[in-house]
Amino acid sequence: MVAAGIGTAAGNVFNVWYRFRGGKGLGIVLGVLLVAWPVAILPTIFAIAALIVITRSSGTAALGALSMLLALGFLWEPLDWPVAWGVSTANLLPWLAAGVVVILAPKHLKDALNQPVPHP
Repeated sequence: MVAAGIGTAAGNVFNVWYRFRGGKGLGIVLGVLLVAWPVAILPTIFAIAALIVITRSSGTAALGALSMLLALGFLWEPLDWPVAWGVSTANLLPWLAAGVVVILAPKHLKDALNQPVPHP
């Protein structure tokens, strides 16, 4: 399930039919989280929304949410939080989070660096 989720994100970001210039993958990752790690969806959506309001930058908000997802991946199992369904607690959540971050972060970093600073 973890390999399929990471592969799905990679297929969206590096779409072969669009000469490896696909989407940014956030919608796909939310779908992967719905199947593999449903409890992490609400914190991820909340982080994206809060960071968009605070920074007014979608790239920065996505990077912040990906960072939070990575932290959750490494903290979830040691804290023994429930998973609901999907990936069992077999040390696979850090792999899922890290794989998704490695695939999506470069695209959103490029977006965050190219976005002008908003005026208050």
